[in-house]
Amino acid sequence: MSMSRDPLLGHSTPGESHIIYYEPSTDAILGKTQDYLIYFIPGNPGLIQYYQPFLSRLHNLLSTSSSTESSRFYICGHSLRGFESVQDKFQAPRYPLGLEQQIQFQEELLYDHISSHSNRTGYSPKVILMGHSVGCYMLLELIQQHRGKIEGGEEDFDLIGGILLFPTITDIAESPLGMVFGVRTFELLLGL
Repeated sequence: MSMSRDPLLGHSTPGESHIIYYEPSTDAILGKTQDYLIYFIPGNPGLIQYYQPFLSRLHNLLSTSSSTESSRFYICGHSLRGFESVQDKFQAPRYPLGLEQQIQFQEELLYDHISSHSNRTGYSPKVILMGHSVGCYMLLELIQQHRGKIEGGEEDFDLIGGILLFPTITDIAESPLGMVFGVRTFELLLGL
C-alpha cells in the first residue's frame, strides 16, 4: 500500500511531513462506488506523521474489507499550523496560533480537500471527521459551524459523522473524580 499526496497541495517531496493523504487503489471503479473522505485532525503533539501507522492501518483495513466493496475511502490529515516538523519559511506563522486560528486553518484545509475531490471526480465525497485529543474539540467546533451554515441556508458538504479518539476533557478538575484527585493531590502537597 503506497501513500500518495493530494495534488492540490503540490508534489510530494521527502521533506514534506505536514500532510498525509491516502487514496483508494486504482482498481476501484469511479462512479459505481460511494466516495468517503475521512479527515483527521491531530491532537498533541500536533504532527500528523505521529498518526501515520494508525491512518495507514485504517486505510488498509477499509480498502480490503469485503463490506466496503462499493465504497472508496480517502484519508487525509495535516499537522496543526506551526507544528510542522520541517518549517516552510514562506508559510510558517510568525507567532503561535490560538485554538480558534487552528480550527479555521483545519476548516480551510478540509474545504480544499472537498473541492479538490469534486474537481477530480465531478462530485463531492461524504465526509467523516476524526480527531484525537484536542483535535476532538476542533472537530466538534467544525460540526457546530457546519450545522450553522446549513441552518442559515448555505449549501455545505455532506458531513455524515465524527469519530472522537480520546477527547480532551475540559474542566476535568470539576468532575467528581477530578475533585477527589485534586483534593488528594493537595493533601499530598501539604503532607496530610
